[in-house]
Amino acid sequence: MESLTLFGRPPVPETIAITGASRGIGRALAIEYADAGRTLFLSARKRERLQDTAEDCRAFGAAVETAVVDVTDADAVRSWLLDAEAVKPIDLLIANAGVSSGTGPNREPETEAGLQKLFDVNFQGVVNTIQPIMPLMAERKRGQIALITSAAGYRGVPQSPGYAASKAAARVYGEGLRAYLAEDGVFITVVSPGYVETDMSGRLAGPRPFLISAEKAARIIRRGLAAGRGDIVFPFAFRLVPLAVSLLPARFGDRLLRRYPYGIAEDK
Repeated sequence: MESLTLFGRPPVPETIAITGASRGIGRALAIEYADAGRTLFLSARKRERLQDTAEDCRAFGAAVETAVVDVTDADAVRSWLLDAEAVKPIDLLIANAGVSSGTGPNREPETEAGLQKLFDVNFQGVVNTIQPIMPLMAERKRGQIALITSAAGYRGVPQSPGYAASKAAARVYGEGLRAYLAEDGVFITVVSPGYVETDMSGRLAGPRPFLISAEKAARIIRRGLAAGRGDIVFPFAFRLVPLAVSLLPARFGDRLLRRYPYGIAEDK
């Protein structure tokens, strides 16, 4: 489900920067946007996998520049993005990099270190990515920023309380920026996917209802961004389920969510 557009449509982006582009949704988005005449600035932590993505994008005619960057390093992210801006102003910035964590298979609690990493990457990493480019887009009255969060950010889940909280923080941050930057002509879109076939989701215990491929997710996101949507939630059921659970008394909603198996492998 995609929200109604509040103001116009953004221009077709000629220059796109994507974090976490070496795998999953980030890689799929890079390839989805890899058209002739388009410039892609791609970053990730793993050089080899990032280069694989870059070569695939170049095969479709895109000009590609890569950088090995950890989004928790604010100075490194700023330097990468401002260097990219000096080459060609960024039309679309996609803050995609993220990690997962959760409770253990025997209900072992999330560790303090694991929780800190979740917020360092999933929230502060998004802030680090957006802050250098946001004022430049506002100054030129043109640009679009997408925050890749998660449908898990709409309701705390016992299998991964910290992950859900980190994604909720990023979602709410994006919603605030969306209203704040509207009069500056900068489009902000909060993207909240459900289960997508990625390395990250493959580490989850239990079923993954309404699972879709990363390639299909990228197509949905691209369509929503082109339409200037304020938020993109998919599949449709992942808009309805958190709403339905929120309408139940808390103890009943919690009981339903506890039915899912526990256990998730740490992100590497």
